[in-house]
Amino acid sequence: MVGEIPLIESALHEKNPALKEVYEGMFRGKLPSPSEYIPRTTVDTFGPKSLHLTHTDRPTTRNLNAAAGSYRAKWSDRSETIKVIQDALKIDIEQTEVSYMSGQDPIDLNLRQYGRDLLALENELCLTGDPSADDTVPAGLNFRFNNDATLIGQAVDANNLDIDGSDANRFTFLELLDESHELCGGGQVDIMCMNRQTWRKFRAALRVLKILDNHQDQFDRQVMTYNGAMFANPGLKPENQLSAAAAGQIIPSDTTTSVFGDASTTPIYNISYKGKEGFRILQVHGLKTDRLGRNPENVTEVVVDMRSTFGLFLPTKFCVSLLDGLNVI
Repeated sequence: MVGEIPLIESALHEKNPALKEVYEGMFRGKLPSPSEYIPRTTVDTFGPKSLHLTHTDRPTTRNLNAAAGSYRAKWSDRSETIKVIQDALKIDIEQTEVSYMSGQDPIDLNLRQYGRDLLALENELCLTGDPSADDTVPAGLNFRFNNDATLIGQAVDANNLDIDGSDANRFTFLELLDESHELCGGGQVDIMCMNRQTWRKFRAALRVLKILDNHQDQFDRQVMTYNGAMFANPGLKPENQLSAAAAGQIIPSDTTTSVFGDASTTPIYNISYKGKEGFRILQVHGLKTDRLGRNPENVTEVVVDMRSTFGLFLPTKFCVSLLDGLNVI
């Protein structure tokens, strides 16, 4: 495995003009989202092997001149899954030959929009990818928390708590959130993934309690933090980018059943990505673009090929945790 760098850092140093347009579309005017910040590890195969801890042991004390004990942690082999994301961007050739206001370029505009939609897709795959419904996608965190036995014990039940009902509820919410943070990265959560309704309620709770903290990121966006963990909003699904409907969000609001069986609730996903045991996005290669020119099968179109790879790697159960069962109205 080589190279571990988040997408937002790649964007800042990109020299390819077409890719710069794609990255511009990804970040400008968007709330910070998880896929931007999680480091990306480049591997040389679409099915890389990994080891996952399944059993720990107890170190042994001894007296002088006594025999040493025996210790054995157990690890299971696992094959990670990396998928290809590829599209042919098609633009009417007539639009490429017209001068538009403010120097608008149809190809650049398409590249920027593809960047927005690609980032939305990656966030969707990261959190709610469901290979049982679509075998072309990797398993996201929601699927893993519901189906991966190694993540047992990494979730905290909010039991339909209304986080904005009263100051007492706000304190209870923060206590539950702290409990979920203790399960992730030794308490060092890097990013909290939530929908926009939870974002607003969370921000309001911190403002009322006078513990709201924020700073600016590399794209001059306001980034809010709690205990050093960044607020991240995965936003809307790719097909819903022009909508403001809550139902179009990647993390739905009060419409899912929690891993504990609480109906009509909302989750917060915690991710720790620093260090060798941090959460990773896997790729065989990063985003590639190729302006193929006029489509020989349809001479009315100009085609740009877009291609990337995407997978997820959880080295240990402790790189993620979940606060589930929130009542966010």
